[in-house]
Amino acid sequence: MGGVSAAPKRRMIWITCAWACAAVSAVIIPFSRAASSADTFLNTVSLAGTVAAASRKMIVIADESKLVPRLGKFPLPVEVVEFGHKSTATRLSAALTEAGYTRPSLTLRQRDGAVFKTDGGNVIYDIAFGSIQNAPKLGSVISAVPGVVEHGLFIGLATTLLIAGPGEIEVINR
Repeated sequence: MGGVSAAPKRRMIWITCAWACAAVSAVIIPFSRAASSADTFLNTVSLAGTVAAASRKMIVIADESKLVPRLGKFPLPVEVVEFGHKSTATRLSAALTEAGYTRPSLTLRQRDGAVFKTDGGNVIYDIAFGSIQNAPKLGSVISAVPGVVEHGLFIGLATTLLIAGPGEIEVINR
């Protein structure tokens, strides 16, 4: 963790739909949600953490709109224990400000006019940063706040990104 490492090797390949479909059935985490993104260092934002952490390999498939130079284009989901979640949000905001993120915007996720709850009964705050300067450090800051269950930053878990562009697939390997 800590510093920024060199970008992984990148290459472009053309694949048929049959090959892509076969690859999907193997080991895939597709980025179908609008909030998912990945950078060229294979850091990702998603809520597929339990699945990703349990895998030997994490292959991410996304269209080219999900590949960003820096994470932060979309809000980062942070799961928080429901009891005392407002207090946790206040502590989280203070920790993020101390880490150098000025005025991070925390939004309690809603669905159909009610607070959205996870399968575990927790709530999710979506945090807009604009640009995440150091994803490993940010992940540590968020994880250190009491009441935080999990965040959507996955540092060093993806082994391969398959980025679909017009007529070709870009493969980025760790």
